[in-house]
Amino acid sequence: MLADNQKQIDILKKVLNTWQEKRGIYEYELAMSIDPSEKFNFRSRIEECRAEIDRIVEEINLLSKATPQEDKVEAEINQEDSKSVSIDNAIRQMLDRKRSTEETRDAVITSLRYIIEQPDLKQDTIKFVLDTAIKNIDNNDGRTKLPSTEMDKAFDKVLRSSPNCVKLCKDRLLQGYINADGEHRQAIAGILLFKLATDIEDLNTENTEQILIRPLRDLKDKNNQLSIEQRVEAGLQLVETFFRLHSYKFDTKLKFLPNLIPGIIKVLIAILEAPIITAGDNAVSHAAIWILVWITRAKYCHSYKTFEFTSSQLGILRKIVADNKQDPFTRSYAALVLSVCIPKTHLFTQANWVYQWAAIADGGSSTLPNLKTFDRLKNRNDPNIKAISNLIATNNLPIRVQKSAAVSLGRLEYFNSEMVEPLLSAFKNPMLPSEERDEALVYLTIIGTPQVISAFNKEIQSKDSPDKYDKYDLKRRCFLALNSLGDRSTQEQKNFFTNNKNKYLAQQGHLIHKLKAKDSTGRWAYYFVYVESRKEQAFLDALDSNENIDLEDYGKVIGSSYGEKPNDQLRALLKNTYGFDV
Repeated sequence: MLADNQKQIDILKKVLNTWQEKRGIYEYELAMSIDPSEKFNFRSRIEECRAEIDRIVEEINLLSKATPQEDKVEAEINQEDSKSVSIDNAIRQMLDRKRSTEETRDAVITSLRYIIEQPDLKQDTIKFVLDTAIKNIDNNDGRTKLPSTEMDKAFDKVLRSSPNCVKLCKDRLLQGYINADGEHRQAIAGILLFKLATDIEDLNTENTEQILIRPLRDLKDKNNQLSIEQRVEAGLQLVETFFRLHSYKFDTKLKFLPNLIPGIIKVLIAILEAPIITAGDNAVSHAAIWILVWITRAKYCHSYKTFEFTSSQLGILRKIVADNKQDPFTRSYAALVLSVCIPKTHLFTQANWVYQWAAIADGGSSTLPNLKTFDRLKNRNDPNIKAISNLIATNNLPIRVQKSAAVSLGRLEYFNSEMVEPLLSAFKNPMLPSEERDEALVYLTIIGTPQVISAFNKEIQSKDSPDKYDKYDLKRRCFLALNSLGDRSTQEQKNFFTNNKNKYLAQQGHLIHKLKAKDSTGRWAYYFVYVESRKEQAFLDALDSNENIDLEDYGKVIGSSYGEKPNDQLRALLKNTYGFDV
């Protein structure tokens, strides 16, 4: 293959991974959305991603026609096979060759295909191929809800093949998860979750024992009857279960679940309290805290009221954050749980930032904390802050671990310069959900150092064309942040809010609630209310209470009309101002 062709193929593969990750994000957002117009938009974006993926794959295939990598690897196996006793030896010798990282991944991906196509391969050969592939899983694998990279897809095919291959693959992945740590462990877990996501039913009142109670019992394994692999698999099943519930707003759909949460959390805390002696202990602890992240909704800082942690339980979480023997992601997950399970209102929860920052920019008052006088080292002696501050100061942590630690400190109202880089990486990462990026933005603005201001200005001045598939609008958010920090020197910035207030609301269609209710005079009316995701649960609980409520306590009424259905004036207002069809 020509060197120039290979370079072009390498570039296209990186672009392909980006498009595949985008598709995964849109598929996740589609699952989260309840608004029909939002769902239509996300489906359109997914189709656009698929079309672009197909185009890039076709281009790669054309460039590879001279000597396609898979054909080259296959020819290599066949050549070895002609000299050796069997194809088993040929595959082993081929995988043992020294190659570049990219060539090695191509070789193991092709070998994974051979596992499916060659039913007579020896068990040891299959294990060898699987173990070699697991070693070559990288940080881009297992990152999205559905298989995205070529390695993801290769493993996914093996996990859907013959019962023998499926069992061997799961066993080797579980063993790899136990022996790995950091980014590598997270990637292996993501690939395992592709399989578990298809095997596990949605939780309901009839299958609680099978989907929830039995895996929890296996994870705890009080009588020491199960292997570490079985315990870890049970833990990852629960991760998938609670992730799925979180994605579909389980507090509103499964009324029975809050009654079970206290008992589940006590079991998980007991598992976390056990000493870390072996790699298996570390893996079980990692699975347990990962479950706890989703139960407490700590991933996205949603309000959490189901369970109150005791001081001793908080102490156990602090010990995990400080324990160098623990996986770095285990430590950062413990930090996230600490940041949401202490009864208080977090800064990000307070910041309805689109409206409040717009008010600041227009010279009005706002309930957003005074950004110029904010005590950036507040509560420095708080034991939770001490533990998490030490974590973020640790050298050589993965950037995702640093980001979780920085976000945790922001929720606890503590800010320092070490938080800036991980928060900037989150704010600028198009692969993260908007809510995570917004939270990073709020904390960056409160930090407000010259480094932060310079980063915002750099984004505004960038001449890069915006990604038409990314509705986040990074530059506009940088304008918001700079204005709230008092930088209102240009007419462009002064006029920004007049032109764009409604634009931001239009992007939040999934947070617009339509309801029919009687007003204070007893007349029926239709209301369209924007409710932040962090206030959504309290709003829904208030509606369920059947008591009189003030809608403005929970959000902003963006339109209303009397009658049995929205009138023409209200429809026109919503269409012309926000782009909503009702």
